[in-house]
Formats: sequence, structure tokens, C-alpha cells
Amino acid sequence: MPDDETTVEGAAHAVHTVHGGSPRDGSGPGAGGLEGPDGWIPLPGAALDPADRAYLLDALTVQVRGGFREDDLILAELDDLVMSALDVDDAALARLVAELVPYARELLRRERAAEESLEGATANDLIDRAFAELRAERIVALQNAGLTISDCWSDAEEEAGVLADEIRDAEEEASWGDGDAAAERDGGAEDGKGDFGDEGGSRWGGVRGAVFYHGQDLARAVRGEGLYLGFGAFAEDGEDAADMAVRSLAVARTAVDVLARHGVPVEWDGTVEQRLFVPPFNWRRRRWTRPPAN
Repeated sequence: MPDDETTVEGAAHAVHTVHGGSPRDGSGPGAGGLEGPDGWIPLPGAALDPADRAYLLDALTVQVRGGFREDDLILAELDDLVMSALDVDDAALARLVAELVPYARELLRRERAAEESLEGATANDLIDRAFAELRAERIVALQNAGLTISDCWSDAEEEAGVLADEIRDAEEEASWGDGDAAAERDGGAEDGKGDFGDEGGSRWGGVRGAVFYHGQDLARAVRGEGLYLGFGAFAEDGEDAADMAVRSLAVARTAVDVLARHGVPVEWDGTVEQRLFVPPFNWRRRRWTRPPAN
């Protein structure tokens, strides 16, 4: 495997049964592995079916390269990773975790070294900047939100309440800005729920909609398959589907424009049926370093 771009081809998701016993000989460079500072680290899972092994190592690589989990948590939850990927008995679980620990540490070391050698902004830096601007445009923008579209919308609705509070507070501070106004503001809508009613009768307090991707989208992007972005407006009471589609398309067009302004190309057919798509790029989401200034 290359030093700083370690990936494993993903296998089709399935749950397989693996029982304890003596693993086949998997030591030495010929069996695959990584050269670490303290010597050769064999590729874990020599006793596994090749498809099971590929699936497990792909799941680990996504966690390491994804950029959303701390090192200690990745290492502490390797047993959960194995059990989510494979159906194993206790002996196989203990053996796989013991093999995965040094391998995962080396992947993390290489990922950090690669990040520290970066020059200039990465594609992920540009996406982060674009998502920050979308929030300023009153659009909830979420990364790695759950595992499904349903998870994304659940998280987005919760975050819409937070954003609505921010909008209300900023507007009231700009309009009044004195102690009496602050007291009136603090006695208004409950924190975290938004003042859903100030923006033309909207339930969402001026929040226009949401743009997001979930954990499965993240995994595909890490593998170099591009990044899908869901989008849409929040449903209003009594609104028909056509009106909601118009508002959803406006959210999508804003997202495309903002992403493009930050140097992120987007493919989209202009319909509510198709998600936005960022073509394949080198996934480098920072954990240890700061991005360069805009």
C-alpha cells in the first residue's frame, strides 16, 4: 500500500460468520502490510475470507481518513468496528482487534504525516468554507450527519432550531441593541426551538432549508467515488408539493453557486429528484492542522 494514500477496495456489504482458530500464516511483506517505524506490520485478518478482509479494512480506512473521529476513539472502538462488519466469535474478535491495533496506529501516523505536509487548501477546506457560507445564507449545512437521508433530515430539523435562534438574536441585536431589547429577546422563543413565526408565517424562523451528506456518502467520497449532497426546503404547514419544490430548488441553486464560488465543482441536472454531486477528489479533511487563511 502507498505510504500516504492507503485505501482498500470496498467489498459488497454483508454479514459473515468467522470462528476462532489458528490463523493462516499472514506474516511478512509478501502477505501485505505496512512498514512502520518499528518494523513490518502485517495486514490484519489473514484468517478471513478475502472479501471479509477487504470490507473490514475498508471500514477502518474510512474511519481513519474520514476526519471526524479522534484517534483514541478509533482505537478504543476497534471491537465495535469488527462486530459491525463481521459476525465473529469471541476468539476471532480478540485476535482481529489485536492485529488491528498496530495497523490502525500506523494508518493514523501516516494520515497525520500526510496532513502536516499539505500545502495550500484542500478540497475539504473549500467544502468547509462553502458550508460556513451556506449557514450565513440561512441554510443548515451538515457533514457526516447519520447514515441515511432520514438521519440527515432529523439532524437538520434540530439544527434549524439553533440557526433560527441565531438569526433572531442577530436581527434583534441589530435592530435594538439595548438592554430592554435584550431582555425582551431573552424572554422570547425558547432557546434551541427558534422563533418559528416571524418570517412570513414560516415554522422555521427564516431558515431556508438544508444541504448535507451522511456517513455512507462520506465512505464513498473517501474511496474516491465523489461526494453526494442532499438538499431541500423544510416543509411548511399547508404547503403543496409544487411550492415546496420551488423553494427546494432555490436552496440547491444557492448551494451550487456557493460551492462554485469556493472552487468546488458540482454536477446536477437541476431537478429535485437528483442530489448534487461533487466529482471525485482527494479526500483530506483536517484533524491536526489548521487550513490556510482564505
